[in-house]
Amino acid sequence: MFASNEEALAAATEAYAAYEEIFTIVAAEGGINPERMKPVTSGIYEKGLLQEMEDIRAKGLRAIGEATFDGVRLQRVDEMAPGGVGVVVVYLCSDVSQVDVLDANSVSQVAPARNPRTALEVGFNWEPGADGVITVGSRTVWNGGGVC
Repeated sequence: MFASNEEALAAATEAYAAYEEIFTIVAAEGGINPERMKPVTSGIYEKGLLQEMEDIRAKGLRAIGEATFDGVRLQRVDEMAPGGVGVVVVYLCSDVSQVDVLDANSVSQVAPARNPRTALEVGFNWEPGADGVITVGSRTVWNGGGVC
């Protein structure tokens, strides 16, 4: 599917940017219509994220600002991954320093001691029937060093 590791890394970076773009919109609108995340997510992660967005909506929360990411490094490419799950895995640094979460009274719900930069391990899944399309299938904190 990918001609090189560089191509896989570029596809993952593009897919994560699309994820962040839609996540920012849905979170800013208080989690309304979370199914808009479906084109950029998949699997168990998608189910959990949709529930998280429903919880945000139920609590009357909304986000302002945009998260960014950098330091994207390829961990592995496995084009033979069963079911296309985890076909590309990267490390990246998520920066939420410009993001605030507000309640219905516009009071910040962000802890003052929040770490604005977090190392993540992000797995991408093939999308069946969509040649070359990968979506965020996992997103977990990475405790190894050298990412942020």
